[in-house]
Amino acid sequence: MPGQRAFELPGLRIAKPCRTRVCLRRSDGTIAATSNPLIIEETEQVHFWADLHGQSEETIGTGSADEYFSFARQLAFVDACGHQGNDFQITDEFWTELNRLTAEHDEPGSFVALPGYEWSGNTSLGGDRNVYFPSEGRKIRRSSHALIEGGDLDGTDALTTADLFEAFARDDEADVVMYAHCGGRYADIGVAHDGRFEKSVEVHSSWGSFEWLLHDAFKFGYRVGVVANSDGHKGRPGASYPGAGKFGAIGGLTCFLMDKLDRETLLDCMRKRHHYGTTGGLNGRMIIDLSARFSEPVTVYNDDPAIFSHSEGQTAQTAMMGDIVHCPNGEMDLSVNLETTSPIERVDIFNGLDLVETVRPFSERELGKRIRVVWEGAEYRGRFREVIWDGTAVVDGNEILAVDPINFFNPDKRLECDGNAVNWEALTTGNCGGIDLRLADENSGEFRLKCPLVDEKLKVSDIGLEDTVFDVSGELPRSVRIFRLPDENAACNLAFRRKIKLKPTGDNPIFVRLTQEDGTRAWTSPIYVFGHDTAATRG
Repeated sequence: MPGQRAFELPGLRIAKPCRTRVCLRRSDGTIAATSNPLIIEETEQVHFWADLHGQSEETIGTGSADEYFSFARQLAFVDACGHQGNDFQITDEFWTELNRLTAEHDEPGSFVALPGYEWSGNTSLGGDRNVYFPSEGRKIRRSSHALIEGGDLDGTDALTTADLFEAFARDDEADVVMYAHCGGRYADIGVAHDGRFEKSVEVHSSWGSFEWLLHDAFKFGYRVGVVANSDGHKGRPGASYPGAGKFGAIGGLTCFLMDKLDRETLLDCMRKRHHYGTTGGLNGRMIIDLSARFSEPVTVYNDDPAIFSHSEGQTAQTAMMGDIVHCPNGEMDLSVNLETTSPIERVDIFNGLDLVETVRPFSERELGKRIRVVWEGAEYRGRFREVIWDGTAVVDGNEILAVDPINFFNPDKRLECDGNAVNWEALTTGNCGGIDLRLADENSGEFRLKCPLVDEKLKVSDIGLEDTVFDVSGELPRSVRIFRLPDENAACNLAFRRKIKLKPTGDNPIFVRLTQEDGTRAWTSPIYVFGHDTAATRG
């Protein structure tokens, strides 16, 4: 309706099980918008969407905390939301008010408002952590009182992440759930991590993408899930966009696989890591189902048996994302089922740090005249992580018919095509961006790319299905990739199975990373599989 920011159409029903989408048409019959995929079926696991990390004007954001929760439910249409103000800005009065608001906005079955805050210590002290409680009235243990008058009068501050873990353990608050995340102060999980409370790492937010934090967890032997949130400061949880400036990414979302929507079920899902994270935005609500089947019975754990000695596990032949599995025979059958919001570019299967296989919905013979250039990476782990990719692409001996942007989120960043040259301004903060060039001829000419970190030439005929990679990694991965795509790719669903050979020693964290053609990404929480000769000691 004119002037309305959002509206609901009550009474819509689907008569029988199916996979569908809702299309909004203009008066002339053309499609104006299409919804995310809808799966109508009888199932024990529903896909619920959440943004559990952001702030309002009472700390460092925009708009009130009341408006924050209202936006999440009424305009972003997420199923769950959490407010995570910087602890050193949360006064006792605001903590009381925030607890009142989560209680007021929480409505089991319709919307979950989760109490909590952001422990905001410096990286050397452990770094930023998200803290979530199952109920109001819990004690806030701040990293400091830096912007609050009066200081730590009641002696409740926890000055390091290790102190915070110790306080939760001492006061028998095993129901607390925590995430490690990266903002201005990135989490150093090597300095401190406690699997009793810290269940996942945040791999994407408005600050960028941080797949390296998941890699850190693998290197340390931690069994964690994957989440993504906005960490937005604009009062738009669930739909947080960067605007101008140096925030180079859209705020992320997490999809929780649960049988019902309430706090208890959500926190249980968080503990079990039954969720996946996406880079968010209009196309960030894709459906991902990942499971494993084993030829012989295995033991499946929700709680890490290395941390919780009472965890007995259950005998089964299947497991889902986030499960911990003891599998003596060394092989598993991975099943992946996708319904996406944009055509699928690729699905990467990983065993921890190792790329097992890249699956595409098209073959080499289907490639056409479309050349994709992707830049990605970050400079540092902390602030000032942005990488500048301002550059030019020139095609000599061919013609550029059109150029399409990928993840150009900042309106002040230009993209121009002039004859056989394309010029752009772009930055990344761990995430990816790029362009698609549509050429007049499939094989003619020479392609040259020039930007601050890469100055390279290659023949157009040499650009194929596999990536040509120009690796310019520093402290963190940075690269430019060039490859070819079909002229048209309509694949918005994909299902496949793969036999995964498992290493007999150590964990096998099996997960997938989905990349859509529009640049949206998603990461599943791993299935952690360990063999008969692996010790059960983990962090």
